[in-house]
Amino acid sequence: MFSIGKGGRYRLSFYLVKLPPSKPMSDYLTSSELADLVGCQPNQRACMIRWLEKNGWAFVVDCIGAPKVLRLYRDRRLGVSDDPKTATVGDFEPDFAALDEWHKNRRVRSRRGQR
Repeated sequence: MFSIGKGGRYRLSFYLVKLPPSKPMSDYLTSSELADLVGCQPNQRACMIRWLEKNGWAFVVDCIGAPKVLRLYRDRRLGVSDDPKTATVGDFEPDFAALDEWHKNRRVRSRRGQR
């Protein structure tokens, strides 16, 4: 708080605020964290589930229908784990067949445009 005291001098007062005790971090991502990862709102459970299934992420659904993703799984999947034993950037291989298909379709389209 900021106020002017006698003689035009400034006086600064501090208020101490007691914060609630912090909860231990859960093993699962919160709805807000998962929504941030997926790119939707925290209450859009169906959107989260569609994104997780489409991108091949492992998850479980709790009793109220919210998807749950382990923090450790997220860290491993994104390659940001601090533990050198679990820090694996390339746990999976790219789908080379899909890449070949895309490249083949691209060549077919470019040949059609040349005629």
